[in-house]
This record gives sequence, structure tokens and C-alpha cells, in this order.
Amino acid sequence: MSPAFPPCLPRPSHWGSPALPLLLLLLLGGCGLEEVILEPFRGATPHERYLEALERSGLQDSALALQWDRVAEGAFRYPVEPTLPFVEEGRFSAAEPTSLAYRFELRRGQRLHVMLTRRGSPSTGDAEMDSSGDPGRVFIELFRLRDPEGERSPLGRPLPVAWTDPPADSLSHEASTTATYLLRVQPELLLEGDFALEVRTGPSMAFPVEGHGTGHIQSRFGAPRDGGRRAHHGVDIFAPRGTPVLAAGPGVVTRVRETPVGGRVVWVRDSDRSLSRYYAHLDSQAVEEGTRVSPGDLLGTVGNTGNARTTPPHLHFGLYLRGEGAVDPWDFLHAPGTRPRSLQVDPDGFLTWARIRDLRTDFRMGPGGAPSPLQADPGAVRIVAGSGAWYRVRLPDGREGYTSADRLDPIPRETVPPPGVASRLSLETGEP
Repeated sequence: MSPAFPPCLPRPSHWGSPALPLLLLLLLGGCGLEEVILEPFRGATPHERYLEALERSGLQDSALALQWDRVAEGAFRYPVEPTLPFVEEGRFSAAEPTSLAYRFELRRGQRLHVMLTRRGSPSTGDAEMDSSGDPGRVFIELFRLRDPEGERSPLGRPLPVAWTDPPADSLSHEASTTATYLLRVQPELLLEGDFALEVRTGPSMAFPVEGHGTGHIQSRFGAPRDGGRRAHHGVDIFAPRGTPVLAAGPGVVTRVRETPVGGRVVWVRDSDRSLSRYYAHLDSQAVEEGTRVSPGDLLGTVGNTGNARTTPPHLHFGLYLRGEGAVDPWDFLHAPGTRPRSLQVDPDGFLTWARIRDLRTDFRMGPGGAPSPLQADPGAVRIVAGSGAWYRVRLPDGREGYTSADRLDPIPRETVPPPGVASRLSLETGEP
């Protein structure tokens, strides 16, 4: 589930609240204040409802439930920092409550896609189910960090912005602001089996020129115009004359005009996102004012009318947000072409123990990232997952990171602590 309303707007279900005048007044002071005021009005997430169910059942004080809650909170302190797109495979253990956290930046206009695939236990090869046919729940939640440099401050508590409603195992979220985000993935108690997690970004809008992409943009937002007297308030997408111009998103056509600057233009208002899309220099217009359009609907064709008559045919595409004006369309349209590397490490290493060879160079916050030197020998580390040629390891103090598979020395099973002991001892102390 992904809330349909931008973070700086109250949800309609609360518009009848007696506190609305105060909320609106505080909204004028900035989005940060709004988050503090409105957060208590949101409904409980499935993860929060699960904790409440444990309390009602009287299980909240059991050893496993206490550890489940602790690792959920520990995820906020010790996320890994992968580069997107990213694929990770790992194994959940019924004996070890676990929570996996990933920290990354999203830019406004990008759409995040998270897909979890469960493969059951190594012995069955299929997602295991109970007698009711339920494969068990995995809670997938996306948080925005409001104060990434001071997460223990009053504003620092991560804000839930999207989540799945199990048994759904996929999440999609359009970033309404550029910020640092944290993804938390946590299976319910006693769930076990192998999993694969894919996290990637993509555009939140359809590309407005048929058969083309951001590689056909030859003039970016902010480029100087008229000798530097003004800036370019959009992107220019070059294509042959007559190429179909398509609606980049839903909305209502508000203007179909011909102007000296834009030539033949079409404006589409998207009230849900509080923005307007501007299509200019069209050779022809195929819609009328008042028409409701969906992504991919024909609006007109590429041309060079208006002040573009001396340039090759192209579409000028602009985005205008209410209260802000023109914004860069790039991240709304760009589809990254990179693909994550498939798993190269041995899955039989998952949930085994090992030692890191070189404390200075072999521990990273993301697969292939810069070294994050360890100040002391952590001793045995738990291998919890893998990405590409890297194992994800958990240190006894709860920190997690990545080590190349060839830089780990396996530890014989008889010499390691029982499952969960190292992390449980660390989390019970409350030490970071």
C-alpha cells in the first residue's frame, strides 16, 4: 500500500476534524511541522498491528517476541547502503527473528519498485504454507528520514510513507520529495525460507513521445536561453515531425491554444499530484479542452511551431507544480538502463558463521562500496544474505555490511554460538 496523498497534504478522512484550522496554519510553516502534527492521524501499519496482536495475545514478553521488536528498531540504526538497482538473496530462519534495512536516496519524481520473491525452505524449494494455505507474512515498509544527520532528534523518527499489506510482496511508491529513505523488510515470527529482494527505481510518468526516451533529450532543464537572460523551463525531446505526442500521466486538458512562444500547445492538469504538464511546439493537436486523458493517450504530434520554427522538430515538455512553478522533468521520465548483478555467492553460506580477514578493507556498507574500516575484531560474523559476489554479514553489535566472499574464512559449526545469541546479547544491552 502506498498513501495516495503527498506528504505535505492532510488525508481527506481527517478534513472534518476540529483541529483542521490548526493543521492548516501549521502547514504554512513547512512540511516538517506537518509531518509531526499529522503522523498521529494515520492508521496503523500492518507491522504495528502485528505488534498490537502480540500484545493482545500475551506473547509480547516472550523471548522471541522481544527479540523481534528489538531487531525491528535496530534496523533504523544499522541499515546497509546499496546502490540502486539492487538484488539480494538470503534466508529467513524461524529460530532467529530478523529485520533487514536498506538506506538510499530517492529523487522527486522517481518511482521506487520493491519486489520480494519467496522460495520456501531449502528442503522444499517452494514457499511453505500453514494448514490454511497462508505462506506467512513479510512486512515491507518504506520510511523517509526527516533528519538523516540526527536521527535521535524529535524530527529524526523515520516517517512511514508506504507499506505492503501482507501477503502482498511488492511495493511501489512515487517520491514526492528528494530525501533519504529507509526500506525495512521483516518476516513475522517463526517464518523461514529463502527469499530474493529486488529494489529499483524508474520513472513515475510515461514518456511523452512515442518510441523515444530520455536519450533523445538534447536540451535539459535550466539551460540558458536568450543569451542567459532566462533559463529553460522544461526538456526538449527531438523526434521526426508527426511523431505521436502522448499523455505522460492522467489529468484533464485545460488549454489547447496557439501562442507566439509555444506555438501549438496542450496543457493537462493532474489534480492528484497538484501539477500541470505542458506540451509545446506541436505540429497538430488531437484533444479538446475538458477532455480527460490517461497515460499514453494521443495529444498531438511533434512539430516546431512557435519560437521553435528555426529548429528541428521537437517536443518541449514542462512540469509546473502548484505553489512552486517549473520543476525539472528528468527524474519523472528517466528509466535507468543498468541491471543489478545476479547472485554469484554460494547460498549454502547463508546463516553460517565466518571471520573477516582484513578489518581495514573487507567491510563495506554496500556491495562494492568504499571500505568502512572496523576498529576492533568482531570475532564471528553471521552471513545473512548475498548480493552479486558479496555476502551480507551481521556483526555481534548488530551492524550489518558486505564482505567479498573470498575475504571470509568459514568457522566450523561446533565453534560458533547458538543462532541469535550474539545479536540478542548486543541488542539487550541497548548499545548502538
